Amino acid sequence: MATGPDAEVSVRDADGSLVARYRIARDRRAVAESKVTQIIESLVELGQSGAGAAVWREWRDRMEVPRYEPAFDRLLADRDGTLWARRFESDPLSAELPTWDVLDTGVYLGSVSTPGGLTVLSISDGLLAGAYRDELGVEYVSVHRVVRGER
Repeated sequence: MATGPDAEVSVRDADGSLVARYRIARDRRAVAESKVTQIIESLVELGQSGAGAAVWREWRDRMEVPRYEPAFDRLLADRDGTLWARRFESDPLSAELPTWDVLDTGVYLGSVSTPGGLTVLSISDGLLAGAYRDELGVEYVSVHRVVRGER
């Protein structure tokens, strides 16, 4: 479980008891209301027009903007129990590669960047499998080897 603006992941057993907690020293990222407006306007330009655009803009005007961005937006565990926490990216149109923090038995192993547009589906035995869609919407499976850097 990872919630909130702090880079922290809690692991719980089936009964809900805390098994482990991982914390990564990283500053919180403040949310700028102007950035929220910019992102929503970008989404409207990408295909929402008419009533759809009005709904997005009404939602923007009514929502309470949080003070900080969440630290993570996705968690995965590989077969060995290593946790992969994808860092939150506030801009859906960002050219930045998705970055994952990798954690194992109380130790921060480092960060891994994955190809843009790839939806990671599985991580196992040093391989990362995912899917992406081309410009026509055709889905492809892609497998990448996870290469460890120097320590």
